[in-house]
Amino acid sequence: TVIPTRVVAIDLLKHKPAHRCALGYTMEGPSGQRRLFAKTFAGDRGASIFVTMGAVSLAVERESLIVPRPLGYFAGPRLLVTEFIDGVPLAAALYDGRDDSPALRSAQAIAALHDSKAVFTRRWSPLREAANTAEWLRGLDVHAPRLATQARELLESLSRRGAQLPEPPDTAVHRDYYADQVWDTGGRTALRDLDDARGGDPAIDIGNFLAHLTLRSLQFP
Repeated sequence: TVIPTRVVAIDLLKHKPAHRCALGYTMEGPSGQRRLFAKTFAGDRGASIFVTMGAVSLAVERESLIVPRPLGYFAGPRLLVTEFIDGVPLAAALYDGRDDSPALRSAQAIAALHDSKAVFTRRWSPLREAANTAEWLRGLDVHAPRLATQARELLESLSRRGAQLPEPPDTAVHRDYYADQVWDTGGRTALRDLDDARGGDPAIDIGNFLAHLTLRSLQFP
């Protein structure tokens, strides 16, 4: 017997045209309503992200950190469906600076991922990071050529240093870690957006987090 379940609402949560779109589905069945999170991609990234999220959700103890469980991937619409994590980002409380709790919880969240035994097929390296940055810099040539020259000089210096670093460890890293990725859900801490998780040097997550704080101070003096 097939138990009927139907979609009663679809909410557009975030949209980056020509790249990806995040959706919230409200499902209704015999046991009541349930929300699901879904993301559709321009390419085929969703299939590998589904595997990545499965590895993380199995490796991280839910008592120490909540990570969304992957529920399915549909190749036709390139739709990745996961558990819906309801809550509020810790970023606002962190920026408010009233106490150290948000910073501590952010540190504990990424430490839980770093301490996990999740295994990935994808690997991070300093040279790959430099290559990604070089790709991003192409847009500056048109919009801010003077800044592009400065940025390219900095990147060349960083690339030379990166080439001298030892082989990075195979630690589970988030790769896109900043304050808005850490959420409070009913008093517990959740870590979101594991699209870029892979094996690598945990210093990349700490560096990203600090760089985003520096960027915010420049954006909102």
